[in-house]
Amino acid sequence: MAVLFICTGNICRSPMAEAFARALGIEAASAGTWAVQGGPATGPAIAAMAEIGIDLTDHRARPLDDVINEPWDAVFGMTREHVDAVVRAGAEADLLHPLGVPIEDPYGLSIEVYRRVRDEISAAVDERLRT
Repeated sequence: MAVLFICTGNICRSPMAEAFARALGIEAASAGTWAVQGGPATGPAIAAMAEIGIDLTDHRARPLDDVINEPWDAVFGMTREHVDAVVRAGAEADLLHPLGVPIEDPYGLSIEVYRRVRDEISAAVDERLRT
């Protein structure tokens, strides 16, 4: 199974989701609707994931357009806007959160928000991908 996760900058939420999917043994990638090619994950994202033993220091952002035409078994967006961007690009996508609610963007917010978002993403990836 190959899964793609989408957020805005590909520097907070989608890299976290990608890392959680990989921890489950699933082929995963991430991208952003407004990503700057090669940008690193944010410091708080790296720190929040390091607290649970996951290293995001090598992550580099990629734009959605660079990866959307690859053969994905599933594509998940963090918000309705991300899902809509995937659909406009000609692919199918679902919201990552199983209840269909958006996952908050922690960019520029406190480490506590990053931790909460990390845990929400972890639970959503688990529910969506664990078989």
